[in-house]
Amino acid sequence: MRLELDIQRVWKDNFRVYGARKVGQKLLREGMGVARCTVDRLMKKLGMQGVRRSTKCWTNRHWRIWSQAVTH
Repeated sequence: MRLELDIQRVWKDNFRVYGARKVGQKLLREGMGVARCTVDRLMKKLGMQGVRRSTKCWTNRHWRIWSQAVTH
């Protein structure tokens, strides 16, 4: 119960963007010996998850230039 409250506190203090890895690291820095898999399991139980980074969209510009030159 105490660990769940600490996980919620760290997660909320960091704008609800930290995932299990960063929450676990923060707890270790605060002196609480806790495994990342335990943090992951408890975060899933509590319905918390970190924010995912978006992937960049890479386009092939050479293909677009070539296709325009052929059609015109």
